[in-house]
Amino acid sequence: MINKELNQREYLSLQDEAYLFYNVYDKAQAGTKEFIPPTFKRINLIWVDDFVTEVRPLAELQKLMSSKAMEEGHPVFVSLCLAQTELDSYINKFGFNNSSVIGLSREMFTPYDATFKRLPKMSLSFGQVFNADQVLYFYSPRTYLPSEFTGKFQVVNF
Repeated sequence: MINKELNQREYLSLQDEAYLFYNVYDKAQAGTKEFIPPTFKRINLIWVDDFVTEVRPLAELQKLMSSKAMEEGHPVFVSLCLAQTELDSYINKFGFNNSSVIGLSREMFTPYDATFKRLPKMSLSFGQVFNADQVLYFYSPRTYLPSEFTGKFQVVNF
C-alpha cells in the first residue's frame, strides 16, 4: 500500500515506486480499467444482454441510441454476462463509441449489499456507483428486471 505520508514528501520511496509500477503494469497487462462514473445530471442505463445474445435485434438498440431520450442523459451500457473487455469490444464493434457510451460489466457486481452483508447472489446497487443527485433511467428490453439490479432508478421499457 502507498505510504499515507506520500503527499508530504517530494519524492517516492523505492517501495512506493515499485508498488505503483507493478500495480499499473498488472492492470495494463490484464486489460482492466477503472470505471469512472459520468458526472451528468441524468444517466441512461441500458441493459444490453438481450442484444449481445441476439435475443432481440440490434436495430432496436440502435433506434433507442438515436432517440431524443438518449440526448438528455449520458448512456451507460449494463451487462450481467460480459466482462469489461468484451463490453468495450461490443461498444466499438457496433459504433456506439461515437456517442460516448461507457460500460458497466459483470465485474462491477458483488455478493454483498451496501452494509457488507453477504447475499445469495451477485448484485449491483446503482446508488453505490452513481451520486445521489443524479437521476437514473434504466432502459430495459424486457417487462421485468432481474433482482441483481438494485437502487433508485426509473424503469423505461423499449
